[in-house]
Amino acid sequence: VRGVWGTVYSQYDALLAGNLNAAFPVDRRISLTRVRGWLVCRGYSQSINLDCLERFSVDPDGAVFWRFLVPAGQGRQVPIEIRLGLAVDSDEIALTVGRSRAGEVESGLNDDVPVKVILRPDVEDRVNHETTKAFSGPEKTWPGATVPFEHGFSFAPTAGHCLEMIAEPGRFTSEPEWAYMVSHPLEVERGLAGSSDLFSPGYFSLTLEGGMLSVVRARIVTGSGLDGAEWVPVSDFHDWQEGQGEGAPAYEGCPIDEALLRAMRRFVVRRDDSWTVIAGYPWFLDWGRDTLIFLRGMIAAGMLNVARDILVRFARFESLGTLPNMIHGSNASNRDTSDAPLWFFMACADVLRMEMGNGFLDVDCGGRTIRQVLLSIAEGYRGGTPNGIVMDPESGLIFSPAHFTWMDTNHPAGSPREGYPVEIQALWHAALALLAEIEPDGDWGELARQVTDSIRTLYPSAGERFLSDCLHGPAGCP
Repeated sequence: VRGVWGTVYSQYDALLAGNLNAAFPVDRRISLTRVRGWLVCRGYSQSINLDCLERFSVDPDGAVFWRFLVPAGQGRQVPIEIRLGLAVDSDEIALTVGRSRAGEVESGLNDDVPVKVILRPDVEDRVNHETTKAFSGPEKTWPGATVPFEHGFSFAPTAGHCLEMIAEPGRFTSEPEWAYMVSHPLEVERGLAGSSDLFSPGYFSLTLEGGMLSVVRARIVTGSGLDGAEWVPVSDFHDWQEGQGEGAPAYEGCPIDEALLRAMRRFVVRRDDSWTVIAGYPWFLDWGRDTLIFLRGMIAAGMLNVARDILVRFARFESLGTLPNMIHGSNASNRDTSDAPLWFFMACADVLRMEMGNGFLDVDCGGRTIRQVLLSIAEGYRGGTPNGIVMDPESGLIFSPAHFTWMDTNHPAGSPREGYPVEIQALWHAALALLAEIEPDGDWGELARQVTDSIRTLYPSAGERFLSDCLHGPAGCP
């Protein structure tokens, strides 16, 4: 349903939501929210919408495909195919609009009878966690922030960035209008602000005969690009390249391992001179546990070099046994996580197994080695971290403050899990086992055996059929 043309279900839905920082991930900027369409033939106008949608699909490269059979009057239909292509490493999209030949459908309109496809873009200029309210200022300022020209327009209501749209071939007509209180059903469901106002600066007119196509392109330009950057070549898009205007066949699927690998690559993005992992689209940035859990799949899939780079990057964030819980742009101060540092151990162990050697332990991480970072985390846990994670000396188990694990919630506080969560102990044991292997002269092996005994003694419940999820207790309580 989320693929229905011309609709939005959430404030995070958009055709173009850009990351405006070239160095690292930041909150997306919603620029082009949706595009509405109509087919006009011999004075007859028909909305291009769900009623005439024949097929929707996404191909392996991420291009989104809609095929419509649009009534054109007098019992005739026009097959219209639209592809949304994503530019590689750029905040730019292309909507390829093609008219298939009449022979592909029953009662098809003759190919030599031209039709117009009208596309009206609805735009915003906001961080994706916000909504647009026209009365608060945009109603007065946004029309004046639009500069129309023959084939498109530019829209720059905020300094430092600009939305540009052009049609190739096609014409743009300036005709500003507002759509008020466009519903966000997903947010309504959750009791949040449930609507946003959308601004449309005008519409594109594309004249098509059978077998013809036109491309409408949109991009967000920042910084020096505002002075007139070149458009990304169409060949650099994940886009429709074959069968355009000729009824491109539906994608038939691919093996599950290939599909998963393609999906994984979508989440790996640049951070400075290295890489990081986006915790989830459409709006999560990079988080500690999410990135480090993801790395285990990357390593298993053979993406070892990128995984190593990400581990080195995260190792530089380590301090007194802590790693970031989440990284908001350049801010890594949120370290309220008891599992992310332990998942770092797991990913490093996977690298060592994959490489069948300990060379990775000596890699430099900004003045320290991976080995030194691992030891810093373990010593921090054993002696206590600044944010309250600490080992109970009697049991060897790790105390975790409230809301420090992946399943905690504050909305409302249903499972704070203050105490000794079972998966934290499992990860701690795995970390100790790795340290016992790479630092055999230490007492890590003895500590691992202590943890084993404590888990076997303290966690079984219901006649030893299950393990307790968490042994609850406040800080300082063994």
